[in-house]
This record gives sequence, C-alpha cells and structure tokens, in this order.
Amino acid sequence: MNQHHKMRMLVRFLMLISPSLHVAAQTYYQKEMDVFYAFAEAYHHNNFSTSSFIPTQGAGTTAMTVWADVFLLALQDFDEVAGAVEMMVILKLEWTDPILFVTEKNISAIIDTFPYRITSIVIPKGTVWMPELVIYNSVDVDDAIGDDTSQPRYYIASGNVQWNPKVKVKSICEVDVMFFPFDKQKCTVTLMPWEYTDNEIEFKLETGTVDTSKFQENGEWNLADTALWTEVVDSTPRLEFSVTMQRRPLYYTFNILAPILVLVVLNSFVFWLPVETGERVSFSVTCFLSFMVVLNMVMSFLPRTSHPLSYLCYYVVCMMIFSGAQSATVVLEMRLFHHSEKDKVPNNIRALILFFKCRKCGKSKPNEDDVHPIITVSPVEQKKSNHKVDRKDTKVRSISNDKAKEAQQANFAEAEEDEVTWAETTRFMDAFLFACFFGGQLFFTLAYLSPLLAQA
Repeated sequence: MNQHHKMRMLVRFLMLISPSLHVAAQTYYQKEMDVFYAFAEAYHHNNFSTSSFIPTQGAGTTAMTVWADVFLLALQDFDEVAGAVEMMVILKLEWTDPILFVTEKNISAIIDTFPYRITSIVIPKGTVWMPELVIYNSVDVDDAIGDDTSQPRYYIASGNVQWNPKVKVKSICEVDVMFFPFDKQKCTVTLMPWEYTDNEIEFKLETGTVDTSKFQENGEWNLADTALWTEVVDSTPRLEFSVTMQRRPLYYTFNILAPILVLVVLNSFVFWLPVETGERVSFSVTCFLSFMVVLNMVMSFLPRTSHPLSYLCYYVVCMMIFSGAQSATVVLEMRLFHHSEKDKVPNNIRALILFFKCRKCGKSKPNEDDVHPIITVSPVEQKKSNHKVDRKDTKVRSISNDKAKEAQQANFAEAEEDEVTWAETTRFMDAFLFACFFGGQLFFTLAYLSPLLAQA
C-alpha cells in the first residue's frame, strides 16, 4: 500500500509542474529563435540578402582570412583508364565574421537571460556569408562544395564561423603506369573560391598536413604520402592537397605476371615435343594466341595513351613476337623433317652438325705405311715362276691383307657414321633453337621485369 501511495503522489507532482516546464521550454525555444533571427537579420537590408558579400570591417581592409584543414577519410576508387580518382574528405574551414560579432554584442542582453551559457549556434547555409568553393579539376559537372546538410556553426565567444562539409571528391588525375603493377600514383585536388581574388579571400593552413587519423584502408592501394599547401594562380587563391598511392601488386602478380611467365617457359618447350606427334604447330599457335589474350587483358587495366606505356606491355609484345617466330620456325622444321632422303643434307650443315656432335673429334686418318695392298698369288703364276714360296713371306702377306681389309671396313663404317639424315638435322635444330629462344626470352624477361621489381 505504501508503494502504491508513493506512485500516486509522484504522478500528482508531475501533473502540477508540467505546465511550468512547458512554459520554460517554450520560453527557451523562443529566446533561441530570437538569437537566430538577430543573426539572420544582420545579413538583410531592406528585404535584400547580403550573404553573397564578403563581410569586412570597412574599406581598405585586408582580405578575409579563411583557415583551412583537410581530413582524408577513404580512397574509394581509382580509374586508370578514365584517369580519375574518387575519395572522401572533410574540409574544416574557419573564419571570423565581424557582422555576426557586432550583432552578438547587440543581443547580449537576450543571451544573458538564458539559464545556461550559449556557446554556439547553427545557422542554415545561405543565411550568412560562406566561401563558395569549387573543385577546379573535378570530373563531375556539379563541382560545388557542400550541400544543405552541411551547415556552418557560429561560436559566440570567439566570433568565428566554422564550416565542416563532407565532400565526395572525384577529380582528374594524371596516370603514370610505366611500372604497372608496381606503380605509384600522385593525384592533386585543387579547391578555389569561384570569382574571388586574392585581395578578397586568403587561405591559411592550420596544420599544414592532411589529417589521416580517420583514414580507412583500401584493398587495392596503400596510402604512401600526402601534402597540403596554398598558392595564388592568376590572382586566384587556391587550396590544394595531394595524395600519393602505392598499388598493392599481389592481385596482379598472381593473375597477370605468373601466367605470362608460365607461357614463356611453355612456349620454349615446343622444341622438346617430338616431331612425330604432329602437335608442334598447334601447340605453338596456341601459345601465340594466349599471349594475345594476355595483352588484351593487360591493356584493359591501362589508359589508352601512348606515353607513358607500361613496361609490362612492351614485355608481352616482345614475348608475342618470340612466340610468332617460334611458330614459323616449327613449320620450317616440319618441312625439313619430312624432306626426302634422296636429297642429301648440304655439306656445310652436315659438317656443322658433325662438329657439334664431336664425331670427328680425336679421329685421325690411317697411316698409309701401316696399310699394305692385298697381294694374291695364283697357282699358275707360282708354277710359271718356278719360284719356291717361302712360308715366312706368305705369312707376312696374309697379315697385310687382314690389315687392309680392316682399314677398308673402318673407312666404310666412318663414312656411314658421317652420313646425316634430315631427322638428325631437325633434332640438332631443336636443341639449338631451344637454347636460342629460351636464352632470348630469359634476357628480355630480366631486362623488362627488373625495373618493375625494383619498384616493389
């Protein structure tokens, strides 16, 4: 019962004080509206808005100083083909508004009646003066900074106005893909107040660097460096910042570089494929077409420009030329392999093949003194000569005849060994061409890919 009684007493108390709370809240709201109207009316004269005019303290005063800072949030996209970069940034712009400061002094009596101290108040965009900034090198047509959601805030104590618009920047970027996919890209974004001169607006930096404390990592790019500066070009003040990005090469290494190197090795091994299989021509042509497919795939990632051209494009074109030359060489070898054996191999080619095969290495011609002609004596001549044949002389002649026969057989065997067929010629060409093409491809691989790997 006691608890129920306490609840009823609380309800009655709230019902008694609710009208006073409503009146107090309504009073505070009206006072805040009075402050807002006072600031808004400061930029209206005879029902005409003067928010487009720079608030100055009088003629001959210095330009309006706008303190600026840039916060980089994310790199959303980088289009190499279109040459454009897309990123999210927050601009922090702050300036002193003398008109609002004077108005604040005039309405200080209203502000002092608040039970709490008003430190700042949000003023809708377009009510007071703001620097109208545009992205000078923007890709989009609508390049104005800020929308209705980003509103300035006036700080009563300091008399400063702070505006922090969140901007989706999509600007032009000069692309350098010479070392693709180990390349770095530097993109510069230029912000400027349209139709204002340096005598009217002056940019100054708070920190001098781009704030990356809230930056979100990108899966394709690493943030390498940033810079922030101001300059005056043709009497126009500019606020510029640059972002340097380092590409993450792992994706392109696995999907482009690795298949190219595998194709290079396979292309050279066409000479180890037996000619009898009849698959050499189709194998080499397939490798050639594969290089063309890889070249088209690489070019789809790169801008359509002649300068600078990627080292990778030069390399793929060179490997494609090697593949075409290998296909033509394979066709020539097929014709030589099926050449008629009635047509002898030319002597210079035969001598070259025998030299590399070392068939004549360490061989010498037989000594004529060691070879005696075969002497045959018929029984009739023996009877006519009436000469008695010495058994010892007959034995010597028999030995000489055996040596002569052996020498003739050796000459016949050597002549057969010196014969080179067209099949042997193509096998020798296979080994020689494999060494030449593989060595040439290895040389160009090191020559073109070494600068790329040096950038990694």
